[in-house]
Amino acid sequence: RGCFHNHTNASDGKGTLEDMRASASRLGWEYLGIADHSKASFQARGLDEDRLRSQIEEIRSINENRKEGAVLLAGSEVDILRDGSLDYDDSIWPELDYIVISVHAPLTGMSESEMTDRIIRAMSAPIPVRKILGHATGRLLLRRDAYPVNLGRILEAAVAHGVSIELNANPRRLDLDWRWWRRAKEAGG
Repeated sequence: RGCFHNHTNASDGKGTLEDMRASASRLGWEYLGIADHSKASFQARGLDEDRLRSQIEEIRSINENRKEGAVLLAGSEVDILRDGSLDYDDSIWPELDYIVISVHAPLTGMSESEMTDRIIRAMSAPIPVRKILGHATGRLLLRRDAYPVNLGRILEAAVAHGVSIELNANPRRLDLDWRWWRRAKEAGG
């Protein structure tokens, strides 16, 4: 029916909002979630709160004026900071339809326990928006190993806090590894 983790040319994607909505519509999708990077991902031209609010307004305007095709959802790929906090202040959450929470930096220098606690803290944040954990291990096939993380604890926390786990099908990621899919389903994900 659609996809949630999509970047536009506002951060490190290639298409405009209109281009991406048109492509999703051609695929017969009902929705397309826009999740450009948050401000901590400066290397990907992450959006600060002002740029994100402008994008949300543009998404709402496109949706109001569309006659058919895919609906755009206003989201963001929000960095999980080193301490487990999220990369926006709390005033932005009510304006979004959902967020993809992801670790981008630092990826090293933390033990498995520290990284796991970091992610669980972000997953348990009491914010009024649906959370999806993006690329749960941070791996890039043939380029970067997964960071140390206890996926069993992550799955338990996801169920406890109502967080979805992304199956990132980007051929450079394939993260969550397929060997965890059954366990995620059995856990309730």
